[in-house]
Amino acid sequence: MILEGLKAFISNKILIIFLNDLNKINIFYFKMGKKQQTESVNSKLALVMKSGKAVLGHKSTMKALRRGTLKAIFVAANTPSIVKAEINYYSLLANTHVYPYVGNNIDLGSACGRYHRVAVLGIQDAGDSDILTLFENK
Repeated sequence: MILEGLKAFISNKILIIFLNDLNKINIFYFKMGKKQQTESVNSKLALVMKSGKAVLGHKSTMKALRRGTLKAIFVAANTPSIVKAEINYYSLLANTHVYPYVGNNIDLGSACGRYHRVAVLGIQDAGDSDILTLFENK
Protein backbone atom coordinates (compact mmCIF):
# COMPACT_ATOMS: atom_id res chain seq x y z
CA MET A 1 0.00 0.00 0.00
CA ILE A 2 1.50 3.30 -1.09
CA LEU A 3 0.45 6.48 0.72
CA GLU A 4 0.89 9.89 -0.76
CA GLY A 5 0.72 12.70 1.75
CA LEU A 6 0.29 16.45 1.70
CA LYS A 7 1.01 18.64 4.68
CA ALA A 8 -0.64 22.00 5.22
CA PHE A 9 0.53 24.19 8.08
CA ILE A 10 -2.09 26.51 9.54
CA SER A 11 -0.71 28.70 12.37
CA ASN A 12 -0.06 26.21 15.17
CA LYS A 13 -2.08 23.35 13.69
CA ILE A 14 -1.08 20.63 11.20
CA LEU A 15 -3.47 19.09 8.71
CA ILE A 16 -2.30 15.91 6.95
CA ILE A 17 -4.26 14.50 4.01
CA PHE A 18 -3.58 10.97 2.74
CA LEU A 19 -4.88 9.23 -0.37
CA ASN A 20 -5.14 5.50 0.20
CA ASP A 21 -5.09 2.79 -2.46
CA LEU A 22 -8.90 2.93 -2.82
CA ASN A 23 -8.74 6.66 -3.69
CA LYS A 24 -10.39 7.59 -0.41
CA ILE A 25 -9.17 10.60 1.49
CA ASN A 26 -8.02 10.18 5.08
CA ILE A 27 -7.65 13.46 6.99
CA PHE A 28 -5.61 13.70 10.18
CA TYR A 29 -5.67 16.87 12.24
CA PHE A 30 -3.07 17.57 14.90
CA LYS A 31 -2.82 20.60 17.13
CA MET A 32 0.64 21.72 18.10
CA GLY A 33 1.09 21.76 21.85
CA LYS A 34 3.06 23.95 24.21
CA LYS A 35 6.41 23.02 22.66
CA GLN A 36 6.12 25.38 19.68
CA GLN A 37 4.80 28.23 21.83
CA THR A 38 7.60 27.70 24.35
CA GLU A 39 10.23 27.85 21.63
CA SER A 40 8.77 31.15 20.45
CA VAL A 41 8.83 32.60 23.96
CA ASN A 42 12.37 31.28 24.53
CA SER A 43 13.71 32.98 21.41
CA LYS A 44 11.99 36.23 22.34
CA LEU A 45 13.40 36.04 25.88
CA ALA A 46 16.88 35.51 24.47
CA LEU A 47 16.44 38.64 22.34
CA VAL A 48 15.27 40.60 25.38
CA MET A 49 18.39 39.53 27.27
CA LYS A 50 20.60 40.66 24.38
CA SER A 51 18.99 43.94 23.34
CA GLY A 52 16.70 44.92 26.19
CA LYS A 53 16.90 45.28 29.93
CA ALA A 54 15.75 42.53 32.28
CA VAL A 55 15.93 41.76 35.98
CA LEU A 56 16.53 38.20 37.21
CA GLY A 57 15.50 36.81 40.57
CA HIS A 58 12.80 37.36 43.14
CA LYS A 59 14.52 40.04 45.22
CA SER A 60 15.61 42.23 42.30
CA THR A 61 12.25 41.85 40.58
CA MET A 62 10.43 42.93 43.76
CA LYS A 63 12.65 46.02 44.05
CA ALA A 64 12.00 46.97 40.42
CA LEU A 65 8.29 46.26 40.86
CA ARG A 66 8.09 48.60 43.86
CA ARG A 67 9.85 51.29 41.81
CA GLY A 68 7.35 50.74 38.99
CA THR A 69 9.88 50.18 36.23
CA LEU A 70 8.72 46.73 35.05
CA LYS A 71 6.55 46.16 31.98
CA ALA A 72 6.14 42.36 32.30
CA ILE A 73 7.02 39.55 34.69
CA PHE A 74 7.60 35.87 33.91
CA VAL A 75 7.21 33.35 36.73
CA ALA A 76 8.44 29.75 36.39
CA ALA A 77 6.00 26.91 36.95
CA ASN A 78 7.74 25.53 40.02
CA THR A 79 8.03 28.84 41.87
CA PRO A 80 6.70 28.58 45.43
CA SER A 81 3.11 29.70 45.78
CA ILE A 82 3.92 32.31 48.45
CA VAL A 83 6.33 33.99 46.03
CA LYS A 84 3.74 33.86 43.24
CA ALA A 85 1.13 35.41 45.52
CA GLU A 86 3.48 38.21 46.57
CA ILE A 87 4.40 38.99 42.95
CA ASN A 88 0.75 38.92 41.85
CA TYR A 89 -0.19 41.32 44.66
CA TYR A 90 2.54 43.86 43.89
CA SER A 91 1.96 43.57 40.13
CA LEU A 92 -1.71 44.36 40.71
CA LEU A 93 -0.70 47.54 42.53
CA ALA A 94 1.89 48.46 39.87
CA ASN A 95 -0.42 47.57 36.94
CA THR A 96 2.10 45.10 35.49
CA HIS A 97 1.22 41.85 33.71
CA VAL A 98 2.42 38.53 35.15
CA TYR A 99 2.86 35.67 32.67
CA PRO A 100 3.31 32.07 33.82
CA TYR A 101 6.27 30.42 32.12
CA VAL A 102 5.48 26.89 30.92
CA GLY A 103 8.77 25.33 32.04
CA ASN A 104 10.44 25.13 35.41
CA ASN A 105 13.10 27.49 36.78
CA ILE A 106 15.91 25.56 35.05
CA ASP A 107 14.20 26.04 31.67
CA LEU A 108 13.65 29.75 32.35
CA GLY A 109 17.32 30.17 33.23
CA SER A 110 18.34 28.41 30.02
CA ALA A 111 15.97 30.61 28.00
CA CYS A 112 17.70 33.66 29.47
CA GLY A 113 21.09 32.29 28.48
CA ARG A 114 22.17 31.69 32.07
CA TYR A 115 23.61 28.54 33.62
CA HIS A 116 21.68 28.89 36.85
CA ARG A 117 18.04 28.65 37.87
CA VAL A 118 15.78 31.67 37.45
CA ALA A 119 12.38 31.58 39.14
CA VAL A 120 11.27 35.14 38.35
CA LEU A 121 12.18 37.37 35.40
CA GLY A 122 11.15 41.01 35.13
CA ILE A 123 11.33 42.91 31.83
CA GLN A 124 12.10 46.62 32.09
CA ASP A 125 12.79 47.27 28.40
CA ALA A 126 11.94 44.78 25.66
CA GLY A 127 14.59 46.10 23.24
CA ASP A 128 14.22 44.68 19.72
CA SER A 129 11.93 41.87 20.90
CA ASP A 130 8.15 41.95 20.49
CA ILE A 131 7.50 39.83 23.55
CA LEU A 132 5.11 42.38 25.05
CA THR A 133 2.83 42.17 22.01
CA LEU A 134 2.95 38.36 22.07
CA PHE A 135 0.60 38.21 25.04
CA GLU A 136 -1.65 41.19 24.29
CA ASN A 137 -4.27 39.08 22.52
CA LYS A 138 -4.81 36.83 25.56
